[in-house]
Amino acid sequence: MTELIKSKIQSGIYLTVLGVGEGNLNESMMEQVANKGNGNYEYIDNADQILKVFVNEKAKFYTIAKDSKIQITFNPNKVDSFRLIGYENRTMTQEQFKNDSTDAGEIGSGQTITALYEVVLNGTKNLEKYAQFDFKYKKPNETESRSLQHIIIDPLLDISAASENMRFAASVTAFGMLMKQSVYKGTATKQMVLNLGETATTFDPFDYRKEFISLVKKWPQ
Repeated sequence: MTELIKSKIQSGIYLTVLGVGEGNLNESMMEQVANKGNGNYEYIDNADQILKVFVNEKAKFYTIAKDSKIQITFNPNKVDSFRLIGYENRTMTQEQFKNDSTDAGEIGSGQTITALYEVVLNGTKNLEKYAQFDFKYKKPNETESRSLQHIIIDPLLDISAASENMRFAASVTAFGMLMKQSVYKGTATKQMVLNLGETATTFDPFDYRKEFISLVKKWPQ
């Protein structure tokens, strides 16, 4: 099946995988198959999810960037340690990042990808950069990567002063670690999740953020 999927990619056919129903969810397999097919994977268990995937978010089925790769290089003069939260099965070596033949992720029209890092700073106060962000991608009909770069030098903000998107992402991430009882959950609590999420719903055209907050409130712990 994997070889068939790979052969179709060369002709411009991408594969999206849908899990339908309740129970027996093999997310890992869905992700692997969709990744080989340069597509997305979705789980549909009710009519609202059908509306979300095929109406509200249908633009993401149109790929605008393939083999997208991100590399963050932290400055050791400013950062003592760092940890990527999630994406454990998507990490790659420096050589793979540089190699244009490395298969990576796809990004659809209107789609955003969020990765969070936990960072421990050493307290040094100088004008050096905190980190460098490198992004490589290919246009759908090209085989050579294009590159973008961004250097992070701005003063750090308290989470309360961060953007709504950042606060909501932090809320969802903290809730995930709480549900998994992660050893990295730190001082995260259900109330902290709500405090971050409830202040980040100004732009919520389909009420997805409000739905998340409602689910958190139902969580018994």
